[in-house]
Amino acid sequence: MQRIATSTRPLFRPRYPVRNITLGDKHSDRIVFKKDNKEFDTYAISKATGCPESVLGERVFQIYRPLASPDQSGLAKTQGWKGRFNNTRGYDTPLMGWQGNNDPVNSTILSFASKEEAIEYATKEGFKIEVKDRPDDRIQTLKNYGDNFKYRPPAKSDEDW
Repeated sequence: MQRIATSTRPLFRPRYPVRNITLGDKHSDRIVFKKDNKEFDTYAISKATGCPESVLGERVFQIYRPLASPDQSGLAKTQGWKGRFNNTRGYDTPLMGWQGNNDPVNSTILSFASKEEAIEYATKEGFKIEVKDRPDDRIQTLKNYGDNFKYRPPAKSDEDW
């Protein structure tokens, strides 16, 4: 199974065509969720797309704009939109206290050119959407280094007269 994540391709590409998948009677306890008055069987979707069942249904796809790096003054890597799944609680190892997670999509971050493109992708894949928008960036004025050392006469006040 190939996992290719771009804005024009699905996150999970099916290995076999969907019409060849049959469901047996042994999966009678599978989860069925509704969206737009249509019922979706998570087991069938999982087998068709290769996407884990834990991702389908209750997971939330968060769409956000990346922030500028706090240790640099540049605005690189802040254009566009990003999308990721909400984090699930992992586990702590008892010996060392390290934290782990067995969720395959926990660290997957997708990049999109626009907010509408990200929303379109999430609705097409059937995910719940949460959009986190941030206020517009400040417009920075360019200054010369020499302006820091220019002579500025003190402001005249009424007390000086």
